[in-house]
Amino acid sequence: VQSHLTAISVMSPSNYIKSRDLSQKQPQHASNIYFATLVDGRPYLPNLRVDATNDQSVCRAALATVVISAYVSIISSPSSSAAFVANVTESTNNDDTAADSTAKNDNGETNDDGQLTILNLQKVDWEALISQSLTRLTCTKVTGGITNALVRVSGFRDLIPSIKSAVDALLSEHNCNDTTHTSTTSTDIASIIDYNSLLLRIFGAEGMIDRDVETSTYAALCNVSIAYRYLGRFQNGRIEGWLEGFRPLTVEDLQEEPTSLEIAREMARLHCLFEVPEGELRE
Repeated sequence: VQSHLTAISVMSPSNYIKSRDLSQKQPQHASNIYFATLVDGRPYLPNLRVDATNDQSVCRAALATVVISAYVSIISSPSSSAAFVANVTESTNNDDTAADSTAKNDNGETNDDGQLTILNLQKVDWEALISQSLTRLTCTKVTGGITNALVRVSGFRDLIPSIKSAVDALLSEHNCNDTTHTSTTSTDIASIIDYNSLLLRIFGAEGMIDRDVETSTYAALCNVSIAYRYLGRFQNGRIEGWLEGFRPLTVEDLQEEPTSLEIAREMARLHCLFEVPEGELRE
């Protein structure tokens, strides 16, 4: 069966490694938990570690990822991508180099000059944003995970004004090179954040699963709508979409023929219509 699905981005798991190396090699990055790069078109915060038992830690990672993901969605639009490329790039070849203006693609991948996209997030007072938002976010443990700790974080619709302000602060820096997006409206942000809950996944089974390859694969599946939604990754986990109104299938469900047929269709779609994108996983 010939593939009819085209992947959007190149899969480059090694960019996670490059991001971690860069975050530690330069002092200004090593001490910044909000240091972020783009890998597979999503934000990656290699210094931000989440404690599954601490709601504030969970909310910090979820809210930061939501804000950065919304910002990236806006500046990665075709009309804005050229200025975005010039504004957020930093060389990985010279450890002493500050952010430069050499152009590269806007998917967070390295180009021929060995560059990796680093996002300039200094305009946001992250700790103030987190502290003001804590009372509006609800964390609920999700059972059933085998190797991972799962937390549902809810309440993002109530935070649209705060998220808008944070995104506008980031856009004000971006707009040094681009006048396409001077600010957003609450409607703009609400169209991007069309959810009230997210799933925060904290990785377990350390050392047994290659999370770089796994997350890059998951991003590729999201790009062609086989997987649901992937917003970004932090040091020990990632943020995914929450499927509202769904529940796990029971043994009784699996014994029903219509359910089994639907599962078979989805498995066929995955194996016959999906091609691993060009990049490291194909090599």
